Amino acid sequence: MSLPNRIKTYHNFESAVTAARQRQANIDRDIDRENFLNSMYYLLGWFLGDLGKQYGSRRLTTAGLNLTLTKRHPENQALGDFVFFQCIQKLGVQVRRQPDRAPDKSSQYGAYRWDSRRSPLFGWFHLVCLGLEWDERASSNPVKTDWLLEAPLRRRLWFIRGLADSDGDVHFNDKSVGITTTPNTQFVHSLLKSVGCAPRVDLDGRSNKVVITVKQAMRIMIFNPKLLTYRRRRLESLASAVTFQRRWPIWLQTEVTRLLSSGEAPRAVRDKMLEDHHVFIRLATLQRKKAKLIEA
Repeated sequence: MSLPNRIKTYHNFESAVTAARQRQANIDRDIDRENFLNSMYYLLGWFLGDLGKQYGSRRLTTAGLNLTLTKRHPENQALGDFVFFQCIQKLGVQVRRQPDRAPDKSSQYGAYRWDSRRSPLFGWFHLVCLGLEWDERASSNPVKTDWLLEAPLRRRLWFIRGLADSDGDVHFNDKSVGITTTPNTQFVHSLLKSVGCAPRVDLDGRSNKVVITVKQAMRIMIFNPKLLTYRRRRLESLASAVTFQRRWPIWLQTEVTRLLSSGEAPRAVRDKMLEDHHVFIRLATLQRKKAKLIEA
């Protein structure tokens, strides 16, 4: 398979993946080109994120892909199917859904699983598109992907969505969305800035997170708009939820007291009020109310 050994501009990436699809899947370059290219940028975002890689020999530079997602969120099945059947398979690479992992000590809910055959395409993603050496990993080595900053806005957004669906999270207390980025914090910060966001960097334990507001996340549709993932559902619920700053209505006070008195944890009450009643209550507020109930 002939692939460029350097990506100078986004045109090189787009030409290479459309040519690869034509060779591998026998699909003309112009058929559904827009959706196909969006899916490739989305896949590259996952590649920088949590998508598992099984590297073959350095000489052949082949790699296979795999993904394991918890069954705690049933929406994860559609998410994994999208990555493997709507993105990877479009390159003519064989993919499969593996039997689910049963719940065990390391996985309380069990997990959905997928994998692909090894292909030089994925070695090329690693070496050329991300600019890493064969023995380097994006989790510990910074990628060389400045060419992405010059890609059209719609392509940058789909890359961000792949990364966010992989490594993103919705933060309730400060109404924000964060993406774990170490050691690629500066790149992700620049990428979000390039699409009109005002990101900040937070230290989360040993890792950095690039964070934007819920309002900004909604504007750029930071999670895949083709899927109602649990992250997207949480974001949309949080963005449109009602917040009572001072006096609570009687029904809300009664319901929260009932739930806390019945033994529900403050975090569970927060999630339940958002899901069932479209009301957002800060965790610290619920923790104070729980402490007062215990004292009483």
